[in-house]
Amino acid sequence: MSDLTPPSEAELRSGLRDKTVIVTGGSQGIGFAIAHSCVSSGATVIIGDINSDTGEKAATELGNNTLFVKCDVSKWSDQLHLFSKAISHSPKKRLDVMVCNAGINPEMIFFNAPDDKERAEAQTQVKFNYLADEMDGDELARPPSTILDINLLGVIYGVKLAVHHMKKFGGGRIIVTGSAASYIGMSPQDVYCASKHAVLGLVRATSQKPELEQNNIAIGLIAPWLTETAMTSSVYQPYTKGAPRSSPSDVAAAVGMLAVRDREQVNGKAIWVQGKTYIEVEDTVAKCYQPMIKSAD
Repeated sequence: MSDLTPPSEAELRSGLRDKTVIVTGGSQGIGFAIAHSCVSSGATVIIGDINSDTGEKAATELGNNTLFVKCDVSKWSDQLHLFSKAISHSPKKRLDVMVCNAGINPEMIFFNAPDDKERAEAQTQVKFNYLADEMDGDELARPPSTILDINLLGVIYGVKLAVHHMKKFGGGRIIVTGSAASYIGMSPQDVYCASKHAVLGLVRATSQKPELEQNNIAIGLIAPWLTETAMTSSVYQPYTKGAPRSSPSDVAAAVGMLAVRDREQVNGKAIWVQGKTYIEVEDTVAKCYQPMIKSAD
């Protein structure tokens, strides 16, 4: 594995100027940093976010090239509306880059809870711990599907819509925000890990679809380690002692690589982000199964 170098400001401007970009979950944290980088490089950005207050604030801060559209990514109708508004707002009536970034992690409460009592209470509730023995009347309570609805189904919807529209426009780039949790288990974030493993599988399989190659569409994933956002603000000690932490702008730089570089360099790739270190992971993984494919032939 070799370290990657983020694109320069000039490379970003060359690749993103006059392009139209959708960023879900773009009002805060990593999503806002991605939106900011794209606007700074001359793109028109549409932020899709469920939070109207932060979404409107973000769009105002980023300026005239930004539109906020309220969107619950787990709802197909909301994403249909988001894409319709984005293309209508686009100066060229097209979509060039889709960043499927929206996600949640309620299981993070085990790291962020202020005291042992709150953590112990969370352990008994299925919305935080899917193995909890919480009861619903006389029956064992069903774990909610919210994490998968947003983190996985929301990405499936976004990828489908992006491919549908990009086929009309001669290509584009789709970027999925995964996580270090796309590769490693992080209990007690069990269902979150499952969702991030799932989007990695989705990217791997979708990258092989012939219609992507035929229409110059690439799909890739970023896999950030802990990033300094509001969600992770209380996580760092003792769980991450000594580990490099990324800023949202560090993660946005990885998105920039996938957004502006040639299709053959980015399709099906995943960039691990840790501090300011960027490593492409999928080529190494592929070396494990390529001998098996050859032997099967």
